Formats: sequence, structure tokens, C-alpha cells
Amino acid sequence: MSTARGLVWKDLSAEDVANVTAEADPSAKLELLCKVLQLNHYADNARSAILADFCLYNLTFCEENDFSAEKTSALFSILRLTFEYSFEGAVPVDMRASLAFFKGKMLEHSVENPPERVGVFTLQEVRLVTDYIGKTFYRHYKAHQHCFSRRQPVVQSQRALVVETPTTPPPLASASLVS
Repeated sequence: MSTARGLVWKDLSAEDVANVTAEADPSAKLELLCKVLQLNHYADNARSAILADFCLYNLTFCEENDFSAEKTSALFSILRLTFEYSFEGAVPVDMRASLAFFKGKMLEHSVENPPERVGVFTLQEVRLVTDYIGKTFYRHYKAHQHCFSRRQPVVQSQRALVVETPTTPPPLASASLVS
């Protein structure tokens, strides 16, 4: 398995693909994927959760379509790069530019012409992936864009809190027995 085959093995090794796809429980699969991707704040960070879910759904798509480990790794990296290009840059990227980026990456991995291009996907698989990404990622593009491009407002408030402190009790040595 050469690292010189485009984006194959960039984010997921063959072992990572095997381990994640072998896990039957979706929650455990997500946890394992987050560990591989080093997404440490999945549970409490909405942006990390969106990325982790996106990656998990992409792996599920690869499993459902019987993609090999090489194809799964390549597609995973292509889609992750597309996601990062679309939402994590300094300048907002519109859907048209994002789609052009995705198409370029798919083209690089669907025609064998070393060293710039590697033939990982067949024409039928490219159509399948394009249909999938159009019905999932690009259908919700504006929602993702809103989540990742808008800073969430921080609301700081101060309150005066009065806490009464109890008086010091008298010593027990000076106490008398009451009957």
C-alpha cells in the first residue's frame, strides 16, 4: 500500500478502515472514528459533532456499497477535504466553488495518469458518489455553512449574589442542660 496514490491512506489506514467497519454498534463505531480522527470534543462541541457524523455517514455509504478499503480511504479523505475547504477556511466558500473542488478531487482519483491522477474509482462509482454527496452534503450545505461560518454569540452576565454567613455558635462548654 503505497502512500503515493493520491489521497488513499491520507486520513484512514487500511487497519483503521477495517477496525471501524468491523464495529457493529453505531455508537462504538462513532467513538472509534472520533479516536482515529482525534476529535476529542464530539460530545460537547456541535461543530466537532457535525464533522464526526459527516465522516461516519460517509463510511456507512462506503460499507453499503461494498467499497474496498482503498476506495473507502480515498473517498473519506476527499469528502473530509471538501468539508474543510467549504467551511474551515478564512473566507466563506459558496456551494458552486465547493462542488468544483469536490469534482476536481474526484477527477484526480478516477483517471489513471500518474503522478497527478490515480484511477481509484470507476465511472459508475463516481456517479454513485456524486449522487450520494448531492443528496446529503450539498442538500444541507447552507445549514452547515451557517453553523461553521457564524460565530455563536457569547452572552456574559453578572449578578450580585448575597450569601448570608451564619453567626458563630456559642461554645458548648458554656451550655446548660434543659429538661
